[in-house]
Amino acid sequence: YPGLPGHPQHDLARGLLTNGFGSMLAFEVEGGRAAVARLVRALRLIRFAETLGGVTTTIVYPASTSHRSVEQAARAAHGIGEGLLRLSVGIEATEDLVEDLERGLASLA
Repeated sequence: YPGLPGHPQHDLARGLLTNGFGSMLAFEVEGGRAAVARLVRALRLIRFAETLGGVTTTIVYPASTSHRSVEQAARAAHGIGEGLLRLSVGIEATEDLVEDLERGLASLA
């Protein structure tokens, strides 16, 4: 994530993105589809969506939505693993979103 000072392109991003670093991120959970399903079911505030956009926070599972027609090997070659989720952060209170993500991640333990 280029907003983090340790990211190799942080200085470039800081120069180009003068209004902030954005609110889109992706993360991979261990356990593939089953783990993704558990995490998404545990969320209360963040909604599962087919696409990202709008003012509310949404989470997308590319392997079953945007890249469902791409073979698993091709997805993996492009960094789209079976546990990859994409999160588009909306205008909800940060504390509420953190609490919801913590709930979802705790479901994986």
